[in-house]
Amino acid sequence: MKRGYADMPKPFKLAILRARHDPAYQYIPDQTCIEMVMTGTQSVLRYWSDTTHGYFDFLNSALLPWVEVTLTPPNTDRGTQVTTAIQAVRAANPGFDPLAGFDGVLLFTLPGGQIISGSFSGWDGGSGTLGDGRPYSTIPVIPSTGVFTCHELGHTLGFEHTFGIDNNGTDWAPGDATIIVGPEYGAPHDIMSAESFGTRYLGTGPKWSGNPTYRGDYIPNWPADSFRWRGPHISRANLHHFYPDAFVGGRVVEHPFPVAGQSGRVRLGPPSGRGGATLLILHPPGEPGTGVGRVYVEYRPARDWDVGLKYDLSNLSQAGLVVHTLETVAPGVERVWYRGGVPMNGIDFDFQLSGSALTITLEAFENDDNGCWADISWALGSTRSATIQIGDPIITPLGQSGSKEGRTPCGDVTTKVTWSTSTLTFFSVRTLGFGGSPLPGTQPTIAWHVDGTPVSAPSGTVDILFNGSTFALEYTIDPLTFELGVTSRGGERLEASVDVIASEAGGRPSSSGSARFEAEGWHEEYTPESVAVIARCIDRLNRYVVVEDGPITPHGPGPVERPDPIHIRQFAEEIRSGGLVLHPRTQIQVDQLSRFGL
Repeated sequence: MKRGYADMPKPFKLAILRARHDPAYQYIPDQTCIEMVMTGTQSVLRYWSDTTHGYFDFLNSALLPWVEVTLTPPNTDRGTQVTTAIQAVRAANPGFDPLAGFDGVLLFTLPGGQIISGSFSGWDGGSGTLGDGRPYSTIPVIPSTGVFTCHELGHTLGFEHTFGIDNNGTDWAPGDATIIVGPEYGAPHDIMSAESFGTRYLGTGPKWSGNPTYRGDYIPNWPADSFRWRGPHISRANLHHFYPDAFVGGRVVEHPFPVAGQSGRVRLGPPSGRGGATLLILHPPGEPGTGVGRVYVEYRPARDWDVGLKYDLSNLSQAGLVVHTLETVAPGVERVWYRGGVPMNGIDFDFQLSGSALTITLEAFENDDNGCWADISWALGSTRSATIQIGDPIITPLGQSGSKEGRTPCGDVTTKVTWSTSTLTFFSVRTLGFGGSPLPGTQPTIAWHVDGTPVSAPSGTVDILFNGSTFALEYTIDPLTFELGVTSRGGERLEASVDVIASEAGGRPSSSGSARFEAEGWHEEYTPESVAVIARCIDRLNRYVVVEDGPITPHGPGPVERPDPIHIRQFAEEIRSGGLVLHPRTQIQVDQLSRFGL
């Protein structure tokens, strides 16, 4: 079932066991199991092939027949489940060992729990090592999700947990009075932090959450709908730490830490990209052989297995740039540690590594049908700045306010209509030098001013003074992205200054930026009938050509009245002034007026 693109894939022959301990539950059909676990586009094995650049090759993995087992509490721990299932499989196949030659075991226990007081109670699921040294994962069917299954199979493949933000992932008894908080499971962008992803929900301290998962396709006859939860990718940092051979063909870019005055730049693609770099590694001075202290940078847009990443800045699992470091978490044990990043939907476009001057900047990114990439740079330090980015104005006609007649060079009468318009313009802000943070709610504070007057979220009106008169503008401010929208009333031509101040707590210096809002108030355009008249006139004019150092001469059959060159010049200037919107074919004809030397 290999669907990879690594030059030298790593074979991993997996034995997939299925054990039923409650005959009240029907066997899950073989085809359903094959689709969900092995061959489907959202299957567990497809996930691990995709997310490792095709490094893992599961060729010759096997789905073994169902076996019946007896499991009763308290003998329902993961080790008992897998050893009981293996004994049943071997008993059903006397004379040979059906598990010989397999590199690991993935067990599905059906249903994986029992009914207690009218509700389903799940059993222990997880990973471990068999007596012969082979790794295994045990998945209780009913209470398990696809995310949990991929996570546990990750352990069987050799991956370990990621670390980062303090969370409650290791509090195995969340209902008791003891609250456990720690950094294990603290990476909001890595399957090996499932299913906590840095979420802190217990105790009296600050709360935050990360949930980068999404709901996949429905597979008929699988008894647990929760199994449809999918994603996210394993981080490129974690993949490289355990299996650097998965990065071939220029997929990883490595550089030493910059020195003062030095910088670098690279383009990264998403984890699912079929070519190009997906990981930047920056090596610190004096990096030990363990790699501790190195910095990993990757681009994680909300697509493919990462489609569950968020654009809501209150969530830890943001689409954007993600930064990890490699740290020692116990004597002789190194693990990838989430440090933060640059969210695509945020306003702060750089991240400064805590305790270091190293700064990672998101210079530009694309995430649409035209491409998916991020240009990033790195340097020591960053100068604070706030830049206003102005969107294209949205001009809305509100009603006709007048008309006037004119004539073409051919003598035809035309009519121009004046429309009253309202203008809406959005202003967003991009800041640098604020350092970023791994926690939500740590973007710089943004304060907008319109014509010198402070405006605040979510909406309102503000009076401005323009050419001695007072006008009212409506505004809105997005509470998460701080984007400012300014709208003029119809028929009012005006301008106003727009200023922004970016700041943060602690009294550090702020930064500001300026722009202008412009409303045209009204515009003129020809009626459709006049456009047709003008097009016919241009057709006639096109029958003349300019001969260098010679007179205008007819071009084409039949007599044509010679037009007045001055009238043609005025007509062309009027068209070029923007007062006429023409069909593309007619616009080409207008451009051909250059034949008259206009």
